[in-house]
Amino acid sequence: MSLRFSFLKNFKNTKVLIAIILTVFAAALQAAALPSVIGISDIKFEQVYSVGKKTYNFGFISGMILKDGENIIKIADKEQRVIVKSVPPELNSLEIEGPTSMNFKVPVYVVDLKIRKLNFEKSTSNVRKLNTSQIVVVSDEVQNVGDVYFIPPVLEKVDLLDSQLPVSNIRGIKFLLASKSPYKFFGKTVLPSNSALYIEENTELFFTFGGSLTVSGELISLGPIRFSGSSRIELVDEGILNLSGDVSSIVISSNGGACVSIVKAQAGKLELSKTNYLIIKDSVVDEVVADSVNNILIINSQVKNLSINNSAVVYINKSKISNAEISFFTNLVAYDSMFQKIVAKDMSILKVLRNNVGTIETERGTKIFLKDSQVSKADLSSFSIIYSFETKISNLNLSYSKGTFIDSKIVSKKFDERSLYSVF
Repeated sequence: MSLRFSFLKNFKNTKVLIAIILTVFAAALQAAALPSVIGISDIKFEQVYSVGKKTYNFGFISGMILKDGENIIKIADKEQRVIVKSVPPELNSLEIEGPTSMNFKVPVYVVDLKIRKLNFEKSTSNVRKLNTSQIVVVSDEVQNVGDVYFIPPVLEKVDLLDSQLPVSNIRGIKFLLASKSPYKFFGKTVLPSNSALYIEENTELFFTFGGSLTVSGELISLGPIRFSGSSRIELVDEGILNLSGDVSSIVISSNGGACVSIVKAQAGKLELSKTNYLIIKDSVVDEVVADSVNNILIINSQVKNLSINNSAVVYINKSKISNAEISFFTNLVAYDSMFQKIVAKDMSILKVLRNNVGTIETERGTKIFLKDSQVSKADLSSFSIIYSFETKISNLNLSYSKGTFIDSKIVSKKFDERSLYSVF
């Protein structure tokens, strides 16, 4: 009996020892796996760690809760140096544009417009123009997106479109000249797939009452153009639309489509659904309603009313948004921008960096990160979560929510007994 007892005791001790060794080994692997450079994405990290005199056990590490530059992170009595980057590359990174290629000052990412997922796998500084449109995203190695460029295709075998007759259904590759404008559109016009319409700068397109254009191919303005008359342009299938100039008299809509690009434009209403990419750059837009638009990039622009539902990723940089409503699993990142009001709900995630915000309202499981920002009023309810780093919030209300505040200033706060409030 004593021999059997001794064996069982030794076996149990061995199991405990193995468990301890595996735990320590796993902890060491996790500590070693921490990247040397991190951005604003959440990195799952279950260990307790310290930064300076503060100790955290959030279950993640992110540049949203650390200062930019070098940070010394202490994990299990070992120190690791980590560089945090949360500032995107500067605007105007294009260096040279030739007839068939473009050179950039920084590495960029070329995007296939027919693939819905934004790809950051391979960067380049030289982009060759193709026989179809492309976009180039300017981002650093940790996916801080600062700019975007729409690259029209190389023009080959282009036919001039006759302006003496009303524009009807278009086939092939056609070119519209400013000297021949205005081009008149009557009734419903279709631009089918495998067809394209290129529009020279300063060209005028005139739509009669009830006129519309459905785009399955490519409609590309090569500079500022002008629309007159009330009309609608609808993008479908794998169509591509790039417009510049005064397009405020038309409604731009989509049911599918590869890309809608609004660059250096004054636009009215955009009603988009299931489009792969929406680009708004150097523009002023009255209203954007986007449902299931997978990737949205708003750069150096003004938008009066912005409503986004179920978008995988939204990047906003150096822009002014009056009213923004974000819902249903939308992920939004805003750099160096201004918002009068943000309403976020339904499990959405917001990351707000160096912003000036009037009011933030969140509900139904929304998570929001604030860094180096100023907020006049923040109301969180219904299982919302907020992480605030080096941010000033003048008026904070928590209802059935959780707040974590690191080196932040909260002037006035109110929270109910069901909420959690932590200060570091």
